[in-house]
Amino acid sequence: MKQGAQSIQGFFIPVLFAIPVLFAPAARGEQPSAAATAGFNSYTGTVEARMAQQHTSTAGFVAGISAPQTVARLRGGETIVERITPANGDSLPGATIYHWRGTAFVPGATAADFERLMRDYKTYPQRYAPQVEWARVLAHDGDRYQITMRVRQKHVITVTMDTAYDVNFRRLDAKRGSSISRSTRIDEIDSSGKALTPAQEHGFLWRLDSY
Repeated sequence: MKQGAQSIQGFFIPVLFAIPVLFAPAARGEQPSAAATAGFNSYTGTVEARMAQQHTSTAGFVAGISAPQTVARLRGGETIVERITPANGDSLPGATIYHWRGTAFVPGATAADFERLMRDYKTYPQRYAPQVEWARVLAHDGDRYQITMRVRQKHVITVTMDTAYDVNFRRLDAKRGSSISRSTRIDEIDSSGKALTPAQEHGFLWRLDSY
């Protein structure tokens, strides 16, 4: 999640997700191909390079809010979620990239408030239930965290996954900061909490990076 520019009245929070998801694998439990993994890495590398350039400009730090009507919607309490289609389409060999950007405005909040919230992983199960069942910090060194979470998503069916992430925070100045979270492990688990084998998994989610 990327922390946005603080204004006089509050705090803009833009959130960016880039996710490759396989809905219909050729074989159940099939892992992402080398080509799909390379495509994802190339895509997220481009996204991160673009954001690094954005971070050099105070005016352009929060993307997508230059229009006055957009700012008015945000100040009115609306959360804006946009699907951003990759320039080369959203399909990779055997996988699909999903890319969203969400923006919200929090009256009276500061960059420090948002950073404390993001770093407080032990409270995630209370703040984000029922999607987050538990969350733990595996390692912590300054602005870098290694964390693990059990997450649950229910749409047509319920899918539960044990996930792990490498998270890095950065403060640009008193009003601006950013973070990058890259998944390092995503395991689908059964109702007893046991990880499924590669042959048993359904391939719902392979990688998740959030900024």
